[in-house]
Amino acid sequence: MGCSWVQSFGHEGLGLLLDVLERLLFRKPQEKLDKKNQHKVVQCLKAIMNNKYGLDRILGEEKSLSLLARAIDPSQSAMMTDVMKLLSAICIVGEENTLEKVLEAITTAGEWRAMERFSPIVQGLRDRSVQLQVSAKYSF
Repeated sequence: MGCSWVQSFGHEGLGLLLDVLERLLFRKPQEKLDKKNQHKVVQCLKAIMNNKYGLDRILGEEKSLSLLARAIDPSQSAMMTDVMKLLSAICIVGEENTLEKVLEAITTAGEWRAMERFSPIVQGLRDRSVQLQVSAKYSF
């Protein structure tokens, strides 16, 4: 089966997933179910990115990096770990300027939160999530 389901899901499906994530991230106040659903969408994005076609689709979506950066939430260590893994993979296999794009997305997310760009990552590391520490170690 390979990546055929990802190709069938295509651009429209990915766009819808990103729209759902965007709505969940910007909803105020966020409820426990919203946070759980955010993580589910991130897991779907992770499955899509599990092959070159899916990764290219994610990189082709303008808002994907900014939404992933906004999903860095130290209060949700499992989701934050998944997001950090995705951003790390994007940096490693993306084009030459991908790291700069990821850092720009993290900076913009920090400005949106009115805090330093790496504050959520540092806070997550302080909370001693071993998975997050390993994933952050291999990121930027």
